[in-house]
Amino acid sequence: ASEIIKVIKKTMDMHVSVRINPWDVRKDGMTAEESLKVAKELEKAGADSIQLTARTISYLYDGNEKNPFLVYVDRLIDEIDIPVILGGSLRDMKSMNDVLNNTEVELMSMSKPFVAQADFLADWKANGEGVSICQSCNNCYSKKTSTCFKHF
Repeated sequence: ASEIIKVIKKTMDMHVSVRINPWDVRKDGMTAEESLKVAKELEKAGADSIQLTARTISYLYDGNEKNPFLVYVDRLIDEIDIPVILGGSLRDMKSMNDVLNNTEVELMSMSKPFVAQADFLADWKANGEGVSICQSCNNCYSKKTSTCFKHF
């Protein structure tokens, strides 16, 4: 990835954002410490931002302690000097405002909520608060069609 970033930065005038998982929760898989090192190397190579995403967060979070993803993102923000974009299971305005008000996160990304409900942000604006109908079931991506199979 480092070499690809270097080529893109050398040949094109574009923002390079790299998506990484903080850990993969597999036997002998990448740990949070290793992913911090990866993020630092990506920054050195010229990445303009790092986007965090993880399908495996549910294995680590029981709802009783602070979400480990949020602990990791604050640590990453402290350790690198490029923007960090938080992704992963952002589906309701209350949780997103909580992240913005109680962490160092300034940027967030979403994809699946738009697949399930393309106009959900307009609905939130009109109603003042809201929850996407997306349940992060991943059916929309299992068939590679970006179609919500649960609600349509």
